[in-house]
Amino acid sequence: MRNIWITAAIVLFIIPAVATVVLPPVSFVLLQNPVTGTEPYSSVIGDFNQDGIPDIAVTNYGNNTVSLLFGNGDGTFQPAVQLLGENDPTGIAASDLNGDNILDLIVCNSGTSHVLVFLGNGDGTFQAPVTYESGLSPRDPVVTDLNGDGIPDIATPNVTSGTVSVFLGNGDGTFQTAKTFTVQPTPKTVVAGDVNGDGIIDLVTGNDNPGNVSVLIGNGDGTFQVAVSYPAGLGVRDVAMADFNADGKLDIVTANGNASNISILLGNGDGSFESPVTYVTGSSPRSVAIADYNGDGILDLAVSVYASSTVSVLLGNGDGTFAAGPVIPTGPQPTSVRSADLNNDGKPDLVVTIGGHPPAIDLQNYVTIFLSTPLSVSSTSLKFNTRKVDTTSTPKSITLTNIGTATLTITGFSLGGADPGDFQESSTCGSTLAAGASCAVTVSFTPLITGLRTATLLLTDSGLGSPQMVPLSGSGK
Repeated sequence: MRNIWITAAIVLFIIPAVATVVLPPVSFVLLQNPVTGTEPYSSVIGDFNQDGIPDIAVTNYGNNTVSLLFGNGDGTFQPAVQLLGENDPTGIAASDLNGDNILDLIVCNSGTSHVLVFLGNGDGTFQAPVTYESGLSPRDPVVTDLNGDGIPDIATPNVTSGTVSVFLGNGDGTFQTAKTFTVQPTPKTVVAGDVNGDGIIDLVTGNDNPGNVSVLIGNGDGTFQVAVSYPAGLGVRDVAMADFNADGKLDIVTANGNASNISILLGNGDGSFESPVTYVTGSSPRSVAIADYNGDGILDLAVSVYASSTVSVLLGNGDGTFAAGPVIPTGPQPTSVRSADLNNDGKPDLVVTIGGHPPAIDLQNYVTIFLSTPLSVSSTSLKFNTRKVDTTSTPKSITLTNIGTATLTITGFSLGGADPGDFQESSTCGSTLAAGASCAVTVSFTPLITGLRTATLLLTDSGLGSPQMVPLSGSGK
C-alpha cells in the first residue's frame, strides 16, 4: 500500500551483517485509537482543512466509506466525518490536482474498475466524486508528474488485470482516458521515481503472486517501456523507494505478505536492481513507512505486520543494511502504516490502520496513533512463570532510557489494574533522568491466589505520552 502526498523466481536470502555501531534508540507511545468506518484498509496524511495541522483520510473496505479525521495539533484527532465511496475502497492518495493549493483525494475501489477523484473545498469538505475507469480491481494509487508538463498524473495498479493504468492530468482536476501498461500478475501497489537517472519519472509495481517487482522505465510523455521484473519476496503487498545507502540511486523495499520479512533491493542507477536482501519482521508484513525515526540522519523503516499484530521498526545503518529496532504491539491485524509529525515536535509519528479481514477475526473500525516519545522502555510487557501461592519470583527488570535532548522529571511508579497486590515494584530511578541516562525498575510476582493474575505498571514522567503502561501477568498454583 503506497500513497504519495504532493510530489510507492528465485529469491536470494542473505543474513545481513550485524552493525558494529550502536544506533540511537527510538520509542513510541500509544496516544489514541480514533474510530473510523468498518475495516479500515489504508490512509493518507495531509492538511485537508488548511489549519496547518495534519489530518488523516482513511479508506474503509468494510462499509465503502472514507473517514476524515481532523487533527487537534497535539497528535489527537476529532471524531470521524464520513465520505461515501464505492465498493471495497482500498488505496488512497492526496494531492493538489487542479492548482488551487487545496488537497484533493484519489480513491481506488478494488471491488470495481473505478478510481474516484474528490476535489477539496479547503475547509475539510469535498465535492461529489468523479469516476474514472481503470483496469479491474485498482488498489493503491500514486500521484506524480509522468509526462513532464508540471501537472499531477495518476497511476493505479490493477490486481485482476495485471496492468497499470496511467491517467494524465488536464490541470483542472480532470483526467484523460487511462493508458494501460502490462506488468506481472496481481500488482497490488505502485510507486514512482527516477530509477535510471535520466530525469524522467519511472514506475515500480509490487506483484503479489509472483513475488516480484516490475520496473517500467518512463519515456517522458506518460508512456512506458516494456516492464522488466526482479525477484523480491513471497507475496509482495507493498513497495516503497528511497536511497538507503547514500549513493544517489533509488533503492526498493518490499513488504512480503506471504513471508515474515521485508526485502531490500539496492538500485544500480540504470533502472536495474540487485538481488533482494531480507530482514525479519514477523508474520505477514503489509505496509512500509520510511522516515528517520531515531534522529541520526539515516532513513529507517516502520513495517505493519498483519499476523503478528505489531509494527516492526528497522533502523538504517546508512549503507543499505538495517538493524532490528523496537516491536510495537498494535490492535489485531494492522494493515497500513503511515508516518508524519502529528504534534509539531519535529519527530515522525505513526498512524496504523487496524482493519483485519474476516473470517479470521471480527471486523475492526479504528486507527492507532503512536507518538514518538523521549522515554524508551526496554520491555513492553512482563510475563512471569507460574508460581505457588505466597511464593515470590525472581525479579524482572525494565530499563528506562531518556533518548531525548532534555532532562525528564520522574514523577513516580505505581501498580494498577486487576491484581496490583500480587506484584511488587522497586526502582533505582531518582526524581530526574538526564538526556542519555538510564535507570531501572524491577518487578516481582507473588500470587495471592491460584489462577491468572494481572496488573499494570504505570511509569509517570514529564515526557510525551506519560504515563507509560507496562502490562504484568502471571499465574498462581
